[in-house]
Amino acid sequence: MNKNDLRWLRTEQKIKHALITELQQKSFAQLRVVDLINRASISRRAFYLHYEDKYDLLNKLEGQLIKQLQERLQKNHALFDRSSVPRNDQYLLTNEAFNEVLSFIDQERALFLL
Repeated sequence: MNKNDLRWLRTEQKIKHALITELQQKSFAQLRVVDLINRASISRRAFYLHYEDKYDLLNKLEGQLIKQLQERLQKNHALFDRSSVPRNDQYLLTNEAFNEVLSFIDQERALFLL
């Protein structure tokens, strides 16, 4: 199955939201894959098509968060590398860069709190 397929992406979102919800109620040590499967309303097979186990799920989600945060920081850093940017525009760029990064963190707040 194509990992950009809408069904694939929806299943990943369901699993992600199931993880967040379950970890608000219990520790990671207490968490079982069956809890995630039931919460996400997916099959066991669907879960294991995406992840090896709960540790793989957590590692991949952490990796995605770090990668997305790095991409945003690098993109914004590239704006400042341009020597043609007037000094008075740097304040606006700084504000824009921080807003974008903080907006991303806010969107993924539940995962950052895990």
